[in-house]
Amino acid sequence: MVEEDETIFIDSGSTTLAMAGYLAEEHCRVMTISVVVAAALAIYPGVEVALPSGGQVYQFGEIVGMEVAERLSRFGAQKAFLGADGIDASGVTKSHVLLQQITCALLAACCGPVVMVAEHSKVGRRGLCRVCELSQVDTVITDSKAEAQHLDILRAAGISVVVASSESSAAVG
Repeated sequence: MVEEDETIFIDSGSTTLAMAGYLAEEHCRVMTISVVVAAALAIYPGVEVALPSGGQVYQFGEIVGMEVAERLSRFGAQKAFLGADGIDASGVTKSHVLLQQITCALLAACCGPVVMVAEHSKVGRRGLCRVCELSQVDTVITDSKAEAQHLDILRAAGISVVVASSESSAAVG
C-alpha cells in the first residue's frame, strides 16, 4: 500500500505500530507522532522518519499539543495510516481529546487516501471524541474477527475493507 518514495503519516497506537514491520523493504518518508513507531521504523535503511517538535510526550509515547497539531497541518503526505478507538456508522472516534486534535490535523494535511487500521474490537465501537465522518476514510484494514454486519456498514459507506489473513492478523491487533 506504500509506493516508492512516498510520504506518509503513521498514527500512534498498537495497530499502527504492528504495521511498521511491513515497511522494512520500502523506501519512503514517514511522519509520526509516536516515539514508539519512530523507534520501530528507525532500523530500516530505506525509511526516513520524522517526529514533530514542540509538544509533550503523552501516555503511550505520543507527541501532543496545539503546537504539534499546527506543525502537522503544514506537513504534506500522500497517504495517512491512522488508528482509532472506534469506527462505526457515525464515523471514526478516539478516546482522548489530545489524540483527537492531532488526528484531525493529520487528516487535514493528507492529500491522498486515508487508511484506518483497526483491530476487530474497535470496528462497530464508538470512542469519546469524533475524528471524522466515514466519507473521509478510503480503506479500513482489520482482522478476521471483525463482525460482518459492521464491515457491511463500512462497505455501504463506500469504504474499501481489507480483512487481514490469519497469518498477518498479528499486524492488525
